[in-house]
Amino acid sequence: MKIKPIFVFLLYIVFILSCVKENDVLKNEEFLDTEKKTPSDLLFLSYKRSFGGTIDSLEEKISSYRRFLYGNQFLENHLEGRILVEMDEVRDYYLNNKFDFIRKDDLLLVVHFFSNDLEEAKEVGFALSKKDGSLKLKTMKDYNMIYSKVKKGELPPTLDNIVFSSYTTGRVVGPIKTGFGYHVVEVIDYLKSGGFLGLDEVYDEISQNIYNYKKAKLLKNLYDSLLVEYKYD
Repeated sequence: MKIKPIFVFLLYIVFILSCVKENDVLKNEEFLDTEKKTPSDLLFLSYKRSFGGTIDSLEEKISSYRRFLYGNQFLENHLEGRILVEMDEVRDYYLNNKFDFIRKDDLLLVVHFFSNDLEEAKEVGFALSKKDGSLKLKTMKDYNMIYSKVKKGELPPTLDNIVFSSYTTGRVVGPIKTGFGYHVVEVIDYLKSGGFLGLDEVYDEISQNIYNYKKAKLLKNLYDSLLVEYKYD
């Protein structure tokens, strides 16, 4: 039985097309079934299309990043326990740079409580208004209340207007209803702008400044010693 030429030609075309398709799949992952790709595959393909990256360059980047991680681990171990900030250092820094710590806004030192329960808010307001130190401390402990500093505009509008209508200290405001519940505020102190910030207000900032200074100095000494140690490596 003879095979018709036209049939042979069609088989040849099908074979060529299948080879081309298979070759494309092998050369370019973008022709793979999308459902089989992981998020990492898709991100890598996007990287290749955008930046022309190759597998080799990606491996170089991984190697470089691994070197960075190992070096950073050594640095963390080297710094651990070597940088201490003492209270005396913070105090001296504060006294020597006191004019850097000027209060820029009028603040109120307050005890602030809020609850969705009106009766609970009334109970707290009553306890604070009694001016009984022991009762106040117990109430603050029972309701996890703390002292905080606020400036105008930081409280809900209705409460903010009432609290900042006067800078008289020792007064208790509330319960005042807002969208966040019922608020009770006791005004403890008025901290006028232009005055010096207290050490307690700037302690963390000063401590961080001293830490950063010591770290920079320690890093410079470390890098200088490593340059000598690995001069010929």
